[in-house]
Parts: sequence; C-alpha cells; structure tokens
Amino acid sequence: MNLLELQVVNIIYLFCIIFYLFILYHSLGGLYHFRDQIRCGNPDFFFVLNGDVCADFPLTEMLEFHKTHGEKQKAIVTLMATEATRQQSLIYGCIVENKENNTLEHYVEKPSTFISTLINCGVYIFSPEVFHQMANVFNKKQMDFYKYGFIILF
Repeated sequence: MNLLELQVVNIIYLFCIIFYLFILYHSLGGLYHFRDQIRCGNPDFFFVLNGDVCADFPLTEMLEFHKTHGEKQKAIVTLMATEATRQQSLIYGCIVENKENNTLEHYVEKPSTFISTLINCGVYIFSPEVFHQMANVFNKKQMDFYKYGFIILF
C-alpha cells in the first residue's frame, strides 16, 4: 500500500455508564451525553458501532452511501443492515425498508413476532445535525416530565 493512500482516522472511545441517561433516553442518551466530545474538530460525519461487533464491514462504501443519499434526502443517519433468517430476526432489531428510496419505514428492537428478515448490524453513520434533533426530543421529554410527573419513553 502506498503511504499516500493511507487516511488519517481519529478514533475516540466513549463509554457512558450513567444509568440514568440510558434508562431515560435509551442508548441515544449516551451518544447525546458525549456530543461535545464527538463534535470536537468539526467532523462532517461520525461512525458509531456497537461494542460487541467484530467484523470486516464495508465502512468506506457505507460512508459514500451516506454522503450521496444524505445530500439528496437530507438524511442524518445511515445504518447498516443485513438479511437474516426469519428465526434469527426475532433476536435483533428488525427494519422495514422503503426500497424505492432506501429509507427506514419501521424499526422494532427484538420483536416478539416476525417483522422482517432485514436486521440492524449495529453500525451507524451520523451527521452532527443529529444532535439538534436529539435536543428537541430530550427537551420535550423533560417538559413532559415536569408537566405530567412522568416520562413517556420512545
């Protein structure tokens, strides 16, 4: 490999063990908690991978897909999916995709009944704009809490 072909990639490992954030906002609470560290350096995009994932993923192709489709459809998140058997799909997050425009129509985490054989791989690309969307949701949840005395989970 030619040295000019090498790309510099900054890898930051962020772990959120704040139980409150996880319960209150599910997994996105941890991501939102570290938003300032993630935005440091003004990245155009950032990857998020589940900690128990070990594979040879086509990350370069996924990033190109996110860039091209993100511009057209104003997408702020791209997630990697794969086909599974009907039985396997019950233990993963299942996706219903609109095949015409490659958008997510419906998502169910570990469904109790069959939804789809298309499952979430636990690999995501986000545009930093996702934090604006998250702030809106979290602020509404907090307002609901103070107004009603409880939080309606996602």
